[in-house]
Amino acid sequence: MDNLIVLNLDDYHNIHTKRRADTTTTSDVHHFQTILLKAASEIPAIPFTNLLMKKNIHNPKGIDVDLVVENVSHSFFPYLWLTYNERKFAFSGELPKAKNHEEHVEMLLVHCYDNRIQQRRDDRSMNNTKLVNLVEGNLRSTEDYVKALQNVFNIPELKLYLEKYILVAPMDYPGQYFVRHGISSCMNSTNTSELSTLLLHIVPMIGPLHVSLNSRETVFLLNYAFFNKLNCEVYSKKKKLAKKPKPYKINVLLELAASGWSLIREEVLAKFCNYKDPEVRYLLDLLDNVVPLVLDFYPVIFRSGYWPAYKEAMFRVWMLFCRYNHKNYNKLPIAFFSDVFYWFTTHHPMASIIEQNFHLFNDYYVENFHSSLHLQTNKLNSSEQIITQAKIIDQKCGNNQFKEIFSDPHNIIYTEKELEFMKKRTAIFLLELFMKIFNNHDKVIKIDASGKSGKNKNKIQYKLPTLDTIVDAKLLPLAWSTSFHPRTERYCDREDCELSHNVGCNLACGHSYHYKCFLLNLSSQCQHCNEYLTKSIIDNGKAFQNSLNSSDEDFLFN
Repeated sequence: MDNLIVLNLDDYHNIHTKRRADTTTTSDVHHFQTILLKAASEIPAIPFTNLLMKKNIHNPKGIDVDLVVENVSHSFFPYLWLTYNERKFAFSGELPKAKNHEEHVEMLLVHCYDNRIQQRRDDRSMNNTKLVNLVEGNLRSTEDYVKALQNVFNIPELKLYLEKYILVAPMDYPGQYFVRHGISSCMNSTNTSELSTLLLHIVPMIGPLHVSLNSRETVFLLNYAFFNKLNCEVYSKKKKLAKKPKPYKINVLLELAASGWSLIREEVLAKFCNYKDPEVRYLLDLLDNVVPLVLDFYPVIFRSGYWPAYKEAMFRVWMLFCRYNHKNYNKLPIAFFSDVFYWFTTHHPMASIIEQNFHLFNDYYVENFHSSLHLQTNKLNSSEQIITQAKIIDQKCGNNQFKEIFSDPHNIIYTEKELEFMKKRTAIFLLELFMKIFNNHDKVIKIDASGKSGKNKNKIQYKLPTLDTIVDAKLLPLAWSTSFHPRTERYCDREDCELSHNVGCNLACGHSYHYKCFLLNLSSQCQHCNEYLTKSIIDNGKAFQNSLNSSDEDFLFN
């Protein structure tokens, strides 16, 4: 075995059963640990140590915030004055586009894991995958994850593989945190047991599928007032939208917002591009920056295999999580960038692999497997029966054409005409919304929602009259999350600017500058936002590393 192998490790529970106990029935949910391998026969295995520089895969500093700041300052900061829609033109030749209605619908189904969906059968192929084990148990601690990984270490062939190579493990946040904690414990300990040696050869990586799912849900939930109005207008419904609809519904509303905006974008920007009104900047940021970014991240950018676009998109998604104060994903991408920049700095073979084949490091296969298992089990199955069924599914992976022919398709789609109609209704809704915003110009009310202490200290909110809702400053463009909010009494936001005219450039972040100030004095970068992002990288990176170093490691070596 000298080829690349990707490890998927995730939890599974039989959701057919009651999840909460009531007065007559107790909860009988069974929790399992799924360990799955995906082989890439055309890619060589990744060695643990770079033989040229004698550096192993792990940075001895852990999360190296200085390395991250140094690299993002020249890689990403120069382009942050552009919205995602404006910036992606630089990558347009490398990013795939939907060629027909079927491919368009397929992108809406990216977080629907049902194998019966016809448009997803090719992508859900489980060829070259192998179930290592499905064992009953939780994944809620470092100890749980280490015990689950023992299933890998106990296989002689994999143990031999890990003595020389690594297993990259794309995971969600809990997996990333607990496995990284175990690795940190091994690196900080003088113990050189076999377990500590093998655990160091597991390399956790941020899972793109979970980044996509979390970013879409976060954007939808925090901007619920807008999407509720959109849903009511497009579907002609008076009933409110569910507070947390299924991923497919979220995807459809995000897609309608993006496609409807594309029909009116040029006209609206020509009218409102110089407005500094918070409600105007909120909607322009949402429609031209946030929504298209989270829509494209997985089905377009990740699948493209184009590394420059992916790493910048990852940074922009981190910026969203940072300003939204997402307590998990405002830290995890920093760990990802710390690893990546370390590999490139030390010229580790992992650098060339991820640059050319990063699309292989996917957490999709375990979700696919869980979907199959869910469809082929029921609430009456015992733990032993579920495990047996999982092994049967694994044996039939990628070689079950008879079942494919006779299985009923289960498609969650709109026709091409229906999508086009809803797209045009969305465009009309957005035009009417901007007309109302024009009439409500300068009617936004700033609210001091500060508490005496704690997380609400210095909290600012804004009442948006057109949307008839109150939003935190974090939902406005990045400028409102910095210590220097856009000025209302004058045009330019450079602190020592002495010019008085109102002609210049309005940046994606929400700050505005005279052309001379921005191009000559600031070198085409926003100083306020750069300072905020730099501080956020350092604070969140150090906080994450401190948590990895903070707990007891004895259980690893007993």
